[in-house]
Amino acid sequence: MTVKELYNILGKFVDNIGDQDVVIPTDNFSIGPCSYSPVLCVGEGFDWDQGKFFIIAEDKLIKKEK
Repeated sequence: MTVKELYNILGKFVDNIGDQDVVIPTDNFSIGPCSYSPVLCVGEGFDWDQGKFFIIAEDKLIKKEK
């Protein structure tokens, strides 16, 4: 997904979304609501990460082996 694609998706919902929390779902077991980590911040990468846009979670997220 590109930033432009994300922007277009959010633009369609901005009036209806309001002040909902932005979260990243996790794969942790959960009974009831999905397990998630709140988004701490977003921003552009620099140096070796130039050309990327990062969504930073409050919790440390680790890639799960497939």
